[in-house]
Amino acid sequence: AIPAINGWVPDEYAPCFGLPGVVAPTGYFDPLGFAQAGISLNEVKRNREAEVMHGRVAMIATVGYLAGEAVSGPFSIVG
Repeated sequence: AIPAINGWVPDEYAPCFGLPGVVAPTGYFDPLGFAQAGISLNEVKRNREAEVMHGRVAMIATVGYLAGEAVSGPFSIVG
């Protein structure tokens, strides 16, 4: 048996190993087919980790953009 990961027990018969996050009207929303049948548990974990990491980078980039707009540059350069 596969051990629990943070309270999630992978189910090899469910789509995407039963990963939590199903939305009511769409179910398992996967338009690009990243969680197609035949994907391994390690690939599901890798895709999930990549999604979290890219989200964090996007949040940091947004904060950097807003901070750059709020502070004037050297020599009073604007833009």
